Amino acid sequence: MIDRLSRFARFGLGVLALTAAHGCAPKESTDTEAAPIVSVKLTKAVLADVPDTVPVDGHFEPPQGGLVHVGSPVQGRIVKVLVKEGDHVAKGQLMALVDPSVVQAESVSAALGARAAQVQAAQSDADLASAKADLDSTLSQAKLGVELAETERDSSIRAATIELQKLLNGSRPEEIAQAKQAVNEAQVERDRAKRDADRDRQLLAEGYVSRQQADASQASYEIAEAALEQALQQYTLVKKGPRDEDVKAAQEALATAREVGNKKVAVAKAVLDQARQGQLAVRAKEKEAAAAHITAQQRQADSQAASAGAGFTEIRATVSGTVIRRGGSEGDITDPQIPVLFDVAKDGSGVDFVGTLTPGMASRVSAGMPVIFPGFEGRCEISLVGAPSPQTGLISLRTSGPPGAKPGLFLTARIVKQTLNSVVAVPSSCVVDRDGKPIVFVVQNGVARLREIHAGPEFNGRTAVIDGVKPGEQVVLLGQHELSDGTEVEEKKDEAQ
Repeated sequence: MIDRLSRFARFGLGVLALTAAHGCAPKESTDTEAAPIVSVKLTKAVLADVPDTVPVDGHFEPPQGGLVHVGSPVQGRIVKVLVKEGDHVAKGQLMALVDPSVVQAESVSAALGARAAQVQAAQSDADLASAKADLDSTLSQAKLGVELAETERDSSIRAATIELQKLLNGSRPEEIAQAKQAVNEAQVERDRAKRDADRDRQLLAEGYVSRQQADASQASYEIAEAALEQALQQYTLVKKGPRDEDVKAAQEALATAREVGNKKVAVAKAVLDQARQGQLAVRAKEKEAAAAHITAQQRQADSQAASAGAGFTEIRATVSGTVIRRGGSEGDITDPQIPVLFDVAKDGSGVDFVGTLTPGMASRVSAGMPVIFPGFEGRCEISLVGAPSPQTGLISLRTSGPPGAKPGLFLTARIVKQTLNSVVAVPSSCVVDRDGKPIVFVVQNGVARLREIHAGPEFNGRTAVIDGVKPGEQVVLLGQHELSDGTEVEEKKDEAQ
């Protein structure tokens, strides 16, 4: 108080001296008042270790192998969710329930489909066996027909040759009788062949036999007719005796026997070729049967999968850990394409911190640098600095998390480039900006002096002062925004004092 009165006295003497210098001019209407004294709060600049850091935004997440996805591969409505994010679950603990009705219906449908496919496969096997049996029978008959036709042709040629020789040798009574018998037999054969041809022609019209069989019957009839004609000619020749024209007829009969025999053989071989075409149908049946069996196996696998899916309506924890994400709520429909409903961080796996930096900031850091996490004790080191992302251009980095950190927490960590040891430091709120320059107010003898400073790194609310302030100097902590250089100040004491 005495200091304040002395200052006011000195101010009054100065005013009187100024008035005398001007010839005792009359007093102005407004008295000049002293500048007010500003109350401030002070702090001392101290020596401290201040780390030079780079801020990096990121989050904690489980390390590789520490995150387990839990869900259900079946589709259904979620009827109950028993855990929430942050809950700890034990291995085997029930986490959610899915309505089993859809899965049960799919299981029944799949079982019916598997049974139908098995029946179809069995039917295909039966059709294949039947087709093979028919083919074997048809081929056997056709081969036998060729053998019989060749035998008959050779026999007819031999007989015609003998008859010709007989004519050349002259006829005997027994030969005449034999010729007559041949005519009778040829008559019978011709009649039989005619009946067969007429019958097959009628069946062909009604669709019961093939065109090939009807043509074969007609050819047999024509052959039998020719044979009868041949027998009649032979009988006439034998009866009349060997005349030149008889010999000629016998020669023609021999030629006819060859021609007719070859026709029979050709017809039989054509039937055999046609029968062999049935092999293509059998191969087609084999493919159908194989495809049916593959389908049956697939349907059986589907049925087994659907039956197994019934067990997935109870969603249980596969490991012990903490739920860090829940992807579904009651009433939601699970999607087999995205089966994950919960993300669980395994117990004991720890956490990693994953952050992103701009390329400019990333150029200032490297693997091995310490990382400080606000609110957590201890430091960790950068383990990985990745390549720029093609989409964002940002660079990711990874480090192990501090003790007590939990997955899912977002925060700003500080990467320590270096630490300034025993440097002058002041609370960051002491530093203000004046005309784009950092300044502080240092108080000496009750007067605030503006000091430009060379500010260093800032960390945890404290700024390093490279130059401009000495250790132990009083620096304005509160009230500096009301000051200018030379302002008189008084220290504002705490109310407790």
